[in-house]
Amino acid sequence: VSIVGGNGSGKSILMDILAGFREYNGNIFINGTYLDRDNIFKIRSMIGLVMDDDMNIGGLVRDELYFTLENLGYTQEKTSLVVRKLALKFEIDDILDISMERLSQSKRVVVMIVRALLNNPSILFIDSCFSYLNDDDRALVIRVMEEYKKKRKMTVVLFSRNIRDILFVDKVMVLYKGEIVMRGTLRNILKKEDK
Repeated sequence: VSIVGGNGSGKSILMDILAGFREYNGNIFINGTYLDRDNIFKIRSMIGLVMDDDMNIGGLVRDELYFTLENLGYTQEKTSLVVRKLALKFEIDDILDISMERLSQSKRVVVMIVRALLNNPSILFIDSCFSYLNDDDRALVIRVMEEYKKKRKMTVVLFSRNIRDILFVDKVMVLYKGEIVMRGTLRNILKKEDK
């Protein structure tokens, strides 16, 4: 699923609401669970977040990834195994001992996606930082996301202002000033625009 819109359309606010970072009016259910203060930790355990704000994280890539799992109570051995497996899948195993500051924007986004997948979420939210991926990293990430969607039934929700970012999604919602003004497949939305 992709949620697209220009600057100020409400994409980041919607992502913050769905992740439980903002108050809202109404009813939201994520995987059948009502989003409220009582269920916030349950909801957050279901989702992985890749946010633009994370672009400035520092330290070694390995430390960034280990920290996530250690906070979840993983043993050192299990942490090492999970990180190695995902690092190989996303082709970042050769940069684990490099400082995040030395990586290109594209590689930082790949690391942030790996970090978000470490706890095996059923839903992955990716903010507009997806547009920072170079062509090779974009192709790799899309291939792995397709695999996760099929094998793990993971839902990927991509928030973007860039049409190029949404070419691989099944459904699109277009936001304008906080309202959904169009929804459907990319093909159907483009047909509507032609009319």
